Amino acid sequence: MTPTAADRRPYSRVAMQGFLLSLAALGWSLAAAFAGESWPLASLAGPAVLGLVSLYLGSHGLHAIEASRDQLSGEGAGVFAVMIGMLAFVTGAVATFAAAVWPVL
Repeated sequence: MTPTAADRRPYSRVAMQGFLLSLAALGWSLAAAFAGESWPLASLAGPAVLGLVSLYLGSHGLHAIEASRDQLSGEGAGVFAVMIGMLAFVTGAVATFAAAVWPVL
């Protein structure tokens, strides 16, 4: 079903929560990149954890949308939650590796 201007289907709340959380995770990872070592663990592992949670919420929301047989909408929010959550996870994981593991090697 293609969405139209008169589409009255309710949004999937899980997909929308995942999307908003993924934006928060991406913002946190970008702020942590500029903050450097002033926020040691919270700036490194926090975005990775939030990215994984938003990735889970986005995929769970997409599954709920597909299972509802066109009763729910919000596919775009679910897809973006998965994509931005993965980006935030990778950014946080690379920052954690660069700051915590690489100096030990």
